[in-house]
Amino acid sequence: MKTTAEQIAILLAIGDAIENGAEPTDELLASIRRYDDINRRWRDFWNEICAPLTVDQLVSLVKGLVYVETFFHWIGGSGASGICVYEHLVDRCDSRDRLDCVTSWLMEHRWNPYIPFGTTVTMGARTYSGYTKLKSTRRARISANITTLVREDVTAGEERSARRARRARAHAARGTPEQYLLMEELDKMTPAECLIAISENDLYSPSFYPSRYAHAGADEVIRQLPAETQLRLAKWLKGKQRSSWRKFKSRLLSKIGTP
Repeated sequence: MKTTAEQIAILLAIGDAIENGAEPTDELLASIRRYDDINRRWRDFWNEICAPLTVDQLVSLVKGLVYVETFFHWIGGSGASGICVYEHLVDRCDSRDRLDCVTSWLMEHRWNPYIPFGTTVTMGARTYSGYTKLKSTRRARISANITTLVREDVTAGEERSARRARRARAHAARGTPEQYLLMEELDKMTPAECLIAISENDLYSPSFYPSRYAHAGADEVIRQLPAETQLRLAKWLKGKQRSSWRKFKSRLLSKIGTP
């Protein structure tokens, strides 16, 4: 049984190998395989581990964690350890270029769709700079333009206007690099994770999303969704929809509130 310090040392060695342009050895990987619980330790644990580490060591540690999570298909989700270590790296790294480079590597080599930002809604960003810019833009757009979409007391006329605005944005964004990047991210997710991500991105109408995402919403998938996600999707699907999303809407409405 390896101690925590020994497990961290192995992850650092794996990350160091990657930083030096080499593949981790089979021996290194075999030595950490059974310790998948290290990938589900939360912030208090990682605060203590990361505090004495240099920026170079934080880079090696987050790359080591993400590499083995992908290699062994470890369970991590939104609570994966790589997310915690990445947050420490963001706080400590003074070079935006280096942070962008590390983020790009993590996005390319991740298996867990929540890596590295802790959310599946990355808006197609592949770097830290890109993510922060898009996040800021999206927040401003929501604040300025779609307040009515989140009010519980919107009138029927306002709802129709909001749906028209979503359809217009969907039409304008169809076939753009932003759409292709977003689809690429969604295709990496499970059906439930995909629908959660779609429900959290209320800028576009259902016509923006290919029908395969509606087909993936089988009854058992709908039952997996949190109640708030089911309600967000139901509100988003108000009005007339095309065949695949119309059928998904029917399945969704028949399952809301059922165990």
